[in-house]
Amino acid sequence: MNHIAYADLAFLSRFTHEPGEVPPLGQDLFGSFSKLRLEREHLDERLMVWTSTLSPDWLVRSLTYLSKVDGHERTVPQWVLVSHLFNHQTHHRGQVTTLLSQQGKDVGATDLPFMPCFNAL
Repeated sequence: MNHIAYADLAFLSRFTHEPGEVPPLGQDLFGSFSKLRLEREHLDERLMVWTSTLSPDWLVRSLTYLSKVDGHERTVPQWVLVSHLFNHQTHHRGQVTTLLSQQGKDVGATDLPFMPCFNAL
């Protein structure tokens, strides 16, 4: 879960310049689950606000950045990087869901049409 938050911070830094600098890859950012949970809520709110500002013009522009994963400079359309940000979350959240399920935890609905917010429709 730290890795998901790290990636969100890294891409938000690239897109919005906040935070100005992201710690090295693999560093524990929060030190405890309670701090991670609070930051996750904050990151989700930031992502919701930020995505509401995106425009087609912004999405088609390219962004050049230095990858903290392999140290290579990349120039990629921003729509690809936004897609990657959410695909990355989905991939790793699926791994977390699998681990929790293997421990006998009920993670609730994970299919969008079956989530509680759609039950009232």
